Amino acid sequence: MGPAFAGWLQVARKHLAPPLCSSRALDRLLALGGHLPGDCQGVLEVHLGEDGGTVDLSVRIEKPEQARHMAEQPLPRHLRDFLFRWSETEGLFSAIPCVWLEFDLDRPSESLPTPSICVRLSQGAGLDGILESLLRALHGERLGDAQRRLLQSCYDEIPERASLLYVFSLLSRPGNLTRLEIFGLDPAGALAYMRGVAPHAVSPLDEIAPIFEGIDRPHLSFDIGTEILARVGLEGSFAGQRDPRWTDLLTRLTARGLCSSAEQGAILAWPGYDTLWTAPADWPLEQAGLQGFCVRSLSHVKVVAQPGRAPEAKVYLLLSHVPGAGSAGQSTAGEEGAASSTASRSVLST
Repeated sequence: MGPAFAGWLQVARKHLAPPLCSSRALDRLLALGGHLPGDCQGVLEVHLGEDGGTVDLSVRIEKPEQARHMAEQPLPRHLRDFLFRWSETEGLFSAIPCVWLEFDLDRPSESLPTPSICVRLSQGAGLDGILESLLRALHGERLGDAQRRLLQSCYDEIPERASLLYVFSLLSRPGNLTRLEIFGLDPAGALAYMRGVAPHAVSPLDEIAPIFEGIDRPHLSFDIGTEILARVGLEGSFAGQRDPRWTDLLTRLTARGLCSSAEQGAILAWPGYDTLWTAPADWPLEQAGLQGFCVRSLSHVKVVAQPGRAPEAKVYLLLSHVPGAGSAGQSTAGEEGAASSTASRSVLST
């Protein structure tokens, strides 16, 4: 399994400084990272603007041994059971490509915080299986009839050009909420969809839609309990780490007061990598050895809106260890690009 994820946070800590990350947030990240497998890809969820300095952490579970490691942690019993079942080669959930565990770190915790869980759906996954098996396992109980009906109606209204990519059980939040994340709707398409399923959510969505004009890989997310909440999120990204449209997108956030100029500069400076030779004092040598890259890359930008509140912006920063030969004297720009691409492709291609 190698070093815990905290080892790679230590390597990247010189890049995790204000305005992106407060010292308190870094302490919480490191404490959580000690429980997480070091061979996982991690995403730092950086809150921008007025909430700047707060950082949450998600990890991508895609190997059976990673799932079993997390199932041995002090998590809710039903979540540990799901992770064990997912790790089984021929199990009910073995077709699921990957699972994300999302830890909110906005408050101190003496133990491992309960994460929300996000499941990447397999191609062709049917709603019956999602309702009857998957969501029941994620929530630890059968969904109520009202929530099931709403999920069915939202699923039925997804246009052919889009798809349901992720389902979430928001275990870390009250209300037994399920989040749907739909891939492939541009801002106009997202507005048209929400007019059909939740007209009360159109106004906040309309407020943030212009920010994402021309975005690649658009995602729309919203939460369902006994009703569809009016809190909606739009997100998007670009394939290239140096694509100038990242700057354009962040500039639009800054113009709206959702991101500071200092935050924008720090975000654009995030992509890169470290090796033993660039971070010798922090490199987990005994566990990771001499080789490999600790890669930093951009994942996506998200803006959340709801009635009566100002929109909230977040940027998601990828961090992972990519095994392979490399040293400061031997690395080239091509190797940096290849390492960054390897680390980011698994999220950005979804």
